[in-house]
Amino acid sequence: MELLTTEVITPISQLKIVVQEGTGYNERALLKKGKRLHQVIPDYLASLIAEMDGKPCKTSDVMQFLVPDYEFLLIEAYKNCFDSFLSFVNVCSNCGQMNSHTVNLSELPMIPLPENCTGGTDPVIDLVLPRTKLRARVGFLTVQNDMILNEQMSSQGSVDLNQGDYLSLRMLEGCDPVSYEDVVKLPLMDHKAIRKARRELVAGYDPLVSLVCESCGNYDVTNILGLRDFLFPSG
Repeated sequence: MELLTTEVITPISQLKIVVQEGTGYNERALLKKGKRLHQVIPDYLASLIAEMDGKPCKTSDVMQFLVPDYEFLLIEAYKNCFDSFLSFVNVCSNCGQMNSHTVNLSELPMIPLPENCTGGTDPVIDLVLPRTKLRARVGFLTVQNDMILNEQMSSQGSVDLNQGDYLSLRMLEGCDPVSYEDVVKLPLMDHKAIRKARRELVAGYDPLVSLVCESCGNYDVTNILGLRDFLFPSG
């Protein structure tokens, strides 16, 4: 049987991607012994990409994707492998009742780039840091950058905020290349400005969905990309 394919363009880097329908062999990439789930999802996605700008796609290519493009492709891959409807169970944070929900992924809102972005397919926000008056340029994290922060959270239970600032910087005046030490010694007021720019730099699919409890009417918000049923639909 011929597997289904879908051609999509990533929203940030404008990569032309052919997503291929998966089989049980692809799913096995998510079950590697001794690996946490976030460590193997790039392997899984790479196995579902038939072409990237007309060429084969490797896990090393996926690791260089900007995070919004990566999340976009995971959602498009789900739609191509299954359908547009994601069904899952949520436990209400207020009353503990289990509720069944279904989200139409084709109706997820697409967040546009902020108006103050420049940089084309690698969008950045330029700013002057308030204390040191240094020019800085903040960009999206890559999957590899994000993996570093995930590993910190998994092993230490927290993330070094300075590391997040460092990984997001494309440029810091007077530093070529930018080092972690260059960033960590900045005054806290400058870190605050960098983190504000990082919060503003949002684009692509919005994976956050609001859920209403049928029992108590409480509203919960969940990230569909973190749901087990997003990767392992139970049918």
